Amino acid sequence: MTAAPTDRTISVCGGLFETHVREGGAGTPVLYLHGAEGPLTGWPTFLETLAGTFRVIAPDLPGFG
Repeated sequence: MTAAPTDRTISVCGGLFETHVREGGAGTPVLYLHGAEGPLTGWPTFLETLAGTFRVIAPDLPGFG
């Protein structure tokens, strides 16, 4: 992986909500949207693999994370 995953919080819906975003890697961006089973609490192995080639952006759905 060319860039270690980092965490940040962003405002969405005109600042009504904040949500957690994890990003890592470099290159063409890939957006990972998790299912409704829970927050993105880890950096799953497949995201680490993708981050070896792509810039992975993985936001938690609003209300999670």
